Amino acid sequence: MLFSYFLTALQISVISFSIVLIFQILRRRDRHFLSSMLLAGFLSINAISLILYLFVTTGAIEQFWFLYRTTLPLSLTVPGLSYLYIRSTLRNESVLRLSNSIHLAPLLIGTIQYTPYYVSSVEFKKRKVRQLIEGNAEYTLNVGLLNEEIFSVIRILIYMVYSLLILKLFRDMQVVQTIRNLEPSGLTRNIYKWIAVFGISISINMVTLSAYIGVNLLIDNEQSLFIQLFELVIVLLFNSSLLFYTIYLLIYPETLLGILNGNTKTIHGKKIKREELNSGSNKNNGISTIESREILTAFDEAIKQDEIYLQNSLQVKDVARKLDVSARKLSFIINEHYGVNFNALINEYRIYKAIELIEDGYLESYTINALYRETGFSNKTSFYKYFKKKTGSTPTSYAK
Repeated sequence: MLFSYFLTALQISVISFSIVLIFQILRRRDRHFLSSMLLAGFLSINAISLILYLFVTTGAIEQFWFLYRTTLPLSLTVPGLSYLYIRSTLRNESVLRLSNSIHLAPLLIGTIQYTPYYVSSVEFKKRKVRQLIEGNAEYTLNVGLLNEEIFSVIRILIYMVYSLLILKLFRDMQVVQTIRNLEPSGLTRNIYKWIAVFGISISINMVTLSAYIGVNLLIDNEQSLFIQLFELVIVLLFNSSLLFYTIYLLIYPETLLGILNGNTKTIHGKKIKREELNSGSNKNNGISTIESREILTAFDEAIKQDEIYLQNSLQVKDVARKLDVSARKLSFIINEHYGVNFNALINEYRIYKAIELIEDGYLESYTINALYRETGFSNKTSFYKYFKKKTGSTPTSYAK
C-alpha cells in the first residue's frame, strides 16, 4: 500500500513537471523550433498516458470508461518522436521532410487496431473495463481488430526497431567520440551529454517495456511473485527516468538550445561537412570553391579563437575588413553555411557565451550590466530579448 502511494506521488510529480516544462518549451521562439516541438510532443503524450495509467491503477477508469485505450495509438508515436527529436538536435534540422511521415505508421496501426472498440456499444466498453479492473491482463484483453496478444507483439517490434534506430543514429553521428573530444566545461558538450543520456535511457526503457510485455504474454499467472517484482522494476525505472528528464531540463534549460555547429550544415535532413558543402562552385555569386573554404576557415578562427563576437556593435563590414574580403561575399557565405544572417549568428554566439559565464558563477561577482557588456551586447534590452528568446527565461532566473 505504501509503495502504491509512493508510485502515485511519483507519477503525479512527473505529470506536473512535464506540464511546466511543456509551457516553457512552447514559449521559445528560436531557430531550434522543430526539436523543441518534438520534445514538447514527447512530453505531452507521456503526461497524458500517465494520467490514464493512474485512472487504471486507481480504479477510476470505471468512471471514465470512455477513455480506455484512447491514448494507446498516440503512445505508440513516443518512440518515433524521441528518435526525431534526437536526430533534429544532432543534425540541426529545421524542418521535417515528407518521408518522415513514415514515423506516423505506429499511430495509424494503433488507430486501425482499436477502431472497432471505439465504435462499439457503451455496454461493451463498460464490460471490458470491468474485466480489466477485475484482473484481466492488459496485454491479453481482446478489444481490437487483432487478437491483443498479436498486437502486443507488434508493440514490442515497434519499441525494438526504434531502440536500434536511436543507437544507430548515435553511431553515425559519433556522439560518444564527440563528447570525449569537446571541452569538459563547454555548453555544446553538455548538450551532447543530455542527448546521449536521453537516447540511451529511452532505448533502455523501450527494451525493458518490451521484456515486460513479453513476460506477461508468456506467463499465464500474472499474480506470480516474479511478475509483480518485474512490474515493480519496470514501473520504477520508467517513471524515475521521466522524472529525471523533466527535472534535468527545468534545472538546465540550456540543453534545449540545440547544437551550434560551425563545421556542418543540414541540407534536406542530411548532415553535410564543410568540404562537401563547398565542393560545388558558387558561380552566381562569383565565389570559387577554394575562396569560400578559405573565408569560412578564417571566419571560424576569428569566431572561436579570437572571439570577435564579444566586440560591441560588431558589424559584418568590420569582420570582412579583418578577413580582407568584401562584406557581400562574407554575408553570402555565412547565410549559405550557417542558415542565418550575420547578426543572428553573432548574437547566438554571444548568448552561448553568456550562458557559460553564468554557469561559471559570473553573476555571483558581477552584475547583469557587466554581463551584457562582457558578451558584446550594446544594451540590456537587446541582451534580455535574445537571452529570453534562446533560453525561455531571464538571465537572473536562469542563474537561480
